[in-house]
Amino acid sequence: MTTDLPMHDALAVVTLPAEVDLVTSASVRDDLLSTVNRGVVHLVVDASATTFLDSSGVNALVRVRERTERLGGSIHVVTRSRQVLRVFSITKLDRVLAVVP
Repeated sequence: MTTDLPMHDALAVVTLPAEVDLVTSASVRDDLLSTVNRGVVHLVVDASATTFLDSSGVNALVRVRERTERLGGSIHVVTRSRQVLRVFSITKLDRVLAVVP
């Protein structure tokens, strides 16, 4: 996972790996929460190259969303991946996350 752009005030763009699963989700969650804990409460999560997201990945995004909201921030997920959008739809995460193409 990488931060593509430098952090500006309270905004960061973070790129997810191609697969967010049991192996990578803890690292994704920890990296995102670390960014938020440094005062960056508005996240743009670039999942445009992410082709697989399992329940552990969903959990990571939910935890980060909860943390950003408690701090008055937001999380936006950028994706057009049918697989990721399907997971968001099935889990109803598309109703609580701002998902943009």
